[in-house]
Amino acid sequence: MSRLLTLICLFFFLLSCSDKPRINKNLIYSTLNDIIQQDTIFARIICSKFDKARIPSDIQSEFFLNDKKFIQEQFKNSINASVDTGRLFFYWRKKDSLEKSHIDTTCSISIFYHLTYPVFSKDLQTVVVGVTEDCDKCFLGGWSYTAVYKRQNGKWIRVKKYDEWIS
Repeated sequence: MSRLLTLICLFFFLLSCSDKPRINKNLIYSTLNDIIQQDTIFARIICSKFDKARIPSDIQSEFFLNDKKFIQEQFKNSINASVDTGRLFFYWRKKDSLEKSHIDTTCSISIFYHLTYPVFSKDLQTVVVGVTEDCDKCFLGGWSYTAVYKRQNGKWIRVKKYDEWIS
C-alpha cells in the first residue's frame, strides 16, 4: 500500500513540474490593469471582445526569438475570448480613485476601448498589448497603438510602441 501511495505522490509531483509557463486569468488581468494605469488610459468603457494582437516579424525576432510556437498557442486560445466583468480598473483623476471599467457587450457606447488579448513570452517577462480608443457615433475619431512591455521590478514597462495611429 505504501508503494502505491509513493507512486501516486511521485506521479502528481512530476505533473506539477511542467516546464510550460502558465497563463491564467489573474496574470492576464493584473497585466492589463498595470498597463491601463501606467499608460493612464481612461478606460471607462471597454468592448467585451478581445481583439487579436498583431506581432510583426521584426518584433518577434527582437523580443520573442524562440517563442513562436508558444505565441501561436496563445493566439489559438484567444479566439473568441471575452473580457470578464469586474476585473479591469482605470484611474479617474476627478475622483482621485480607481474605478471599475464598464464592459460593453455592444461595443458601441460613446467612447470606448478595445484591448487585444495579451501575448506573453515563454518566460512571462515580456508581453504585447494593443489599445484602441474608438468613438463609434460621436465623429471624434480615435487612436490606437500596440506596444511591447517588459516586467521590471514587478511592473510592466513599455519598451516599444508600434502600429500607432490617430484619426
